[in-house]
Amino acid sequence: RTMLESTATERTRNLELSRAAALDIQIPAPPGLDYLPYQRAGIAYATGKPGVLIGDDMGLGKTVMAIGYLNVHPEINQVLIICPASLKLNWLRELTKWLVVPRTIAIADTKTGVPETEIVITNYDVIHKINFEDFDWDLVICDEAHYCFPYETTVMTDKGWMQIGDIVNCQHTVNVASFNSF
Repeated sequence: RTMLESTATERTRNLELSRAAALDIQIPAPPGLDYLPYQRAGIAYATGKPGVLIGDDMGLGKTVMAIGYLNVHPEINQVLIICPASLKLNWLRELTKWLVVPRTIAIADTKTGVPETEIVITNYDVIHKINFEDFDWDLVICDEAHYCFPYETTVMTDKGWMQIGDIVNCQHTVNVASFNSF
């Protein structure tokens, strides 16, 4: 019973943190830049968890939040960022702008393979054509994570069970609660 109560308490706390609009915490940022309050709350929520899905609306700075997480965790050495091809240069620009600790960054493609840098950016179109398995990644960031799932994958949302493809194609605004593998 104590374990169930502890789990319920932790779940309630996680829900509160995931919905927080602001937290009074300090997160390293480059001179002249600062995170918005909800970005600080999102970075704080992600810290200490083995995996997180940041599902904020478009344009709210999920990329900056992911970089903020890296700024909080300088011990993370090897990072793989997978994104749509159209976002690779944006990731490179934002990393260069927001990282507080200088890191080597490069883009992997089928011509150059995996560069020997601390942060590697690649796109979903080539991920299966390059051998990324030989590397020991400390962190993998999947931007536009719905690319990782078949469109038929069903997820529980605040509007009931929906297929990822329906959410992506129809631009439904939903809150995803859980995944269903069948």
